[in-house]
Amino acid sequence: MHVISRKTLRQFWEKYPDSETALIRWFKLMNSANFQTLEELGSVFPSAIL
Repeated sequence: MHVISRKTLRQFWEKYPDSETALIRWFKLMNSANFQTLEELGSVFPSAIL
């Protein structure tokens, strides 16, 4: 996945500081991931394909 900008994530965690660690982790994972199918995405994020 190509994440265009971190700005929106940063703005969110500045408003909700408890979310910073999770959002940074998600950002790093999504920048390095190469999901080819929804099933691959769902193996990492099961709630993404409900």
